[in-house]
Amino acid sequence: MKDVVKKGLLTLILFLGVVALFSFVADLRALAGSLDRYAAWTAAVALVLAAGNYGLRFLRWQLYLRVLGISRKPQGAADLSSSADVSLGYSLAVFLSGFAFSVTPGKIGEVAKGAFLYRTHGISLAVTAPVVIAERLTDFVGILMLCLAGVISTRYGLEVIVVAGGFLLGSVILLNFRPVAMTLLDWMAYVPLLRRAVAVMRKSYESMALLVRPDLLLVATVLSAGAWFLECWALHIVLTGFEATSSTVLKSTFIYAFSTIAGALTMLPGGLIFTEGSMILLLEKVFQLAPSRETAVAATLVIRCCTLWFAVAIGFVALAFLRRMMRAFAEKAGNLDTGPTPY
Repeated sequence: MKDVVKKGLLTLILFLGVVALFSFVADLRALAGSLDRYAAWTAAVALVLAAGNYGLRFLRWQLYLRVLGISRKPQGAADLSSSADVSLGYSLAVFLSGFAFSVTPGKIGEVAKGAFLYRTHGISLAVTAPVVIAERLTDFVGILMLCLAGVISTRYGLEVIVVAGGFLLGSVILLNFRPVAMTLLDWMAYVPLLRRAVAVMRKSYESMALLVRPDLLLVATVLSAGAWFLECWALHIVLTGFEATSSTVLKSTFIYAFSTIAGALTMLPGGLIFTEGSMILLLEKVFQLAPSRETAVAATLVIRCCTLWFAVAIGFVALAFLRRMMRAFAEKAGNLDTGPTPY
């Protein structure tokens, strides 16, 4: 529990640092006044929409686990895991606990979800790590789809969207073109330092290939786009809570989606600084939805609290519950592994 508290304190310090940084770009008295006049009920609606985002993403997580045979295994599912009996409740706790790692670069800390599944069910991280990668991949594709309408109408951010889209398209093509992937792994096997890792990478590729096949990729991307649209809509709702703001769902969708991509491409924890900076710039200067910088900063802080930091808080609560579930599992089964996670 001590390490959970430690991580929580570090996350809180990081959040306060971001708030302090952006308070320098706005007049503190005007910023406080803007927040004081803010209609708080819109934040409550934004939290509900954010929860809807998490619900759709959990459906995608469950879909991936079923395809790999990790969850309740349907007929015809792959059997890459050593156990196919992860309960829905435990799966939900594992999924939500991943939010505690949202402020790691590229959310790579969410690979810990695979470690939790190993410790209680003996499922190799080589099988589960590709699930996290597939989640990030379809998140990117879904958010890019939301950006397209704004890019077409304004031409703003076209270069960023083209670069990100090209990278994702190339990744999907490579992952679906098995001969190329196998050839690359064969070449890597000749490198002494990589030889042992190649076996793990082959196993991971088998999982990844299942997760990015076209039919599953389409379903997962639709779920992702729907999930992230809810948070884009949340920004629109938040903006209506400030005085003299002019917002449309289309513009809010583009602003939130574009800012999220801009932050993600920096690989900074949670996209911090760049996501907020992009959002403030778009709100104040580009689309002029906010009447002042203080209003733009206030709206950005509110929506980030209702999305990113709300998720982090849920993640730490889920992590605490998960630890209790893992201890109960150990007492019942007597096979909780506390050693290093094998691949």
